[in-house]
Amino acid sequence: MRSSSRRDLLRGCVGTAVTLATTAVGACGRAAAERAVPATSPTPLAPPVTPPRPMAFEPSRTWLLSVGVLTFARADLFESFPPEGRQDDVLCDALIARGVPSAQVIRVRDGAATRAEIVRQLESIASRVSPDDDLLVYYAGHGVQDDDGTTYFTATDSGDDTRTGYVSHAAVLDTLDARFRGRVALLFADCCYSGALPMLLARRAAQRPYAGLASSLASEISTGHWTFTEALIAAFAGEPRVDRGHDGLLTLEDLARFAEDEMAFAEGQLAPFATGTVPTSFSLGPARALPFPRYGERVMARWSDGSLYPAHVTGQGADGLEIQYVGEDVSARVIQPLSTIHPYRVEEHPVGAEVEVRWNGRWYPATVREARLGVHRIHYEGFEDAWDEWVSRERIRPRRGHAASRRARQR
Repeated sequence: MRSSSRRDLLRGCVGTAVTLATTAVGACGRAAAERAVPATSPTPLAPPVTPPRPMAFEPSRTWLLSVGVLTFARADLFESFPPEGRQDDVLCDALIARGVPSAQVIRVRDGAATRAEIVRQLESIASRVSPDDDLLVYYAGHGVQDDDGTTYFTATDSGDDTRTGYVSHAAVLDTLDARFRGRVALLFADCCYSGALPMLLARRAAQRPYAGLASSLASEISTGHWTFTEALIAAFAGEPRVDRGHDGLLTLEDLARFAEDEMAFAEGQLAPFATGTVPTSFSLGPARALPFPRYGERVMARWSDGSLYPAHVTGQGADGLEIQYVGEDVSARVIQPLSTIHPYRVEEHPVGAEVEVRWNGRWYPATVREARLGVHRIHYEGFEDAWDEWVSRERIRPRRGHAASRRARQR
């Protein structure tokens, strides 16, 4: 969900160890004890050992706090998001359909999502989760970054003062540290600078049962689309395209890699992931069978204007493939001839390549410092390192007059 930094806004914008203790008994004591036990007495049986619960998503034992903030009192600071096609409620419904009790699903929405209410509901649900239960925390809305680099979630009543009118990512972890006594907490954030949440988790909560996944890097803005949330929905709904191992079982790692691939493909962003003591093999449940080999494939399809746009293969037809263009609704799926559908290739400029990057409508000379999944971290020539940023494929091109090469691989 797109936002900007505070400066821009103010300008107007797990094995279990068991120890057995024994008591030393003298020979006389042992003999007396043996004489006291009748010869016909049965040998005492050890109490039954309950096997440990598998590390897997158990809907009936899951609690969900879902915060979706699409409207804001300070229109001069935050642009509201259109309510049409919102996917935060779809995610809640998908989890309820999987068996999460509706009484354990807390939704905080729009005008009701004040800072005080968000904090109250987070404290309440964290305290209510029993040691045998799990917690999911999800946020969608605007994210901001303070001048000192501190990152926050916004509330519907957030204003000028970032430190008091917002919910910092650090405060979320503080609340869990103080109140959460459950088995596992999974944290999902769909907003700008949301990567700070898993980054903080990795730094300060490495020994806690948390895992975090976000839609953008800690230093970058996010998209205004629902691509990240849709990746969560696909995973909890058992979509076969999330199953990277093709073993019929979806794991937390499958979800993290799928979300990263989807964000890079559709939005030109990276989706960071971190975990404490929650294993990446944490099971989210079974995956449905692949309906046909190319289902879910990422492709570039030629639209009527002659340009190629990212799309997913969703079906087969007598005359071609059914596809859904990225950002389009399910109702907009179309069947196109095979001649108009091309493989998606990740194109990367090599590290050190001299390129041009578009910023605010103008192209600036830059150098590639890092590349991942077709997303590049670049350095603007003549500018301080603080201006370095990750840019999508639409914003980068070989520098004119240079035979800058690009390497491509099909995914």
